[in-house]
Amino acid sequence: MQLDLVRLHLSKGKTMNILSNPLFDVSPEVSEALASKKPIVSLESSAITHGIPYPLNIKTFNSMKAIIRQNGIVPALIGIYQGKIKVGFSESDIEFMVNKVESHKINSGEIAWALSNHLYGGTTISATTYISKLAGIQFFISGGIGGVHIGEHIDISSDLRELSTNRIMVICSGVKAILSVLDTMEILETLSVPVIGYQTNKMPGFIIRDTGIQLKNVANDFKVVVDQYKIHQSLERPSAFIVVIPPPEKDAIPLQKFNLALENANLKAKNESISGPELTPFLLNQINKELSGSMFSAITSMLINNVSLGCQIVKEYYQSD
Repeated sequence: MQLDLVRLHLSKGKTMNILSNPLFDVSPEVSEALASKKPIVSLESSAITHGIPYPLNIKTFNSMKAIIRQNGIVPALIGIYQGKIKVGFSESDIEFMVNKVESHKINSGEIAWALSNHLYGGTTISATTYISKLAGIQFFISGGIGGVHIGEHIDISSDLRELSTNRIMVICSGVKAILSVLDTMEILETLSVPVIGYQTNKMPGFIIRDTGIQLKNVANDFKVVVDQYKIHQSLERPSAFIVVIPPPEKDAIPLQKFNLALENANLKAKNESISGPELTPFLLNQINKELSGSMFSAITSMLINNVSLGCQIVKEYYQSD
């Protein structure tokens, strides 16, 4: 591959023209939206390939896309597809990724490896954040961000590094509750990454409404969120702008119940020497077993809620221009 085809250096304030870059495979829908500057929302493919079991993952993905389109916004699921960065998946594309090939879990540091080896993979928060910024997409809706794992050795997600260096709004339900939420929040503060709670003053934990950690920055309506984000942009702050939304109360898992399941799952992971990229999917599956299968329905409910409210934020942003 020619060197000039793989240079990803960007001059200050500019984004890459991914429509003419041979490393990218951009769907016609996303191509048209980028060219005409229509509202676009990024989605994380590792949640589909590694986070939710089949066929619930496909059903969830299709529901999320439908909600986004109903709001006049273009959905851009991002992943690695046959050695290219794919921006915008069809239903058949994601079915193929889930059922026909080995899909790797790709973080931002593994993108070049995945492309050079012509792999397929679901991109994590870190990779999706980075690729979204390259493409000039300003909004990313997901479930929960990674961070500092609980354990005796250092295990910190690359999500935190990319969230500190890519200016994009990330709408999610806080830090994944399988992590040390307190340590993760401390690092986000150290990295000067703003976190704003939408109609909550407590940090949610993915499928938990309240992790007990206080949030200083709270917005009770979409306008406040958008106003802060526009100031964040105008000040040329280099980091992401994180908006956290609690999961729906009817489907959220009680904190004490979740913590007991997490304790058992971490013990099993330690006994089986599970670590690195395999740890999060392992813990989620073990916790789901402990919770009698209720966890993935809670994740689906949370994702649908994040997309529904996230689209309102995106619409407010464009309507207030």
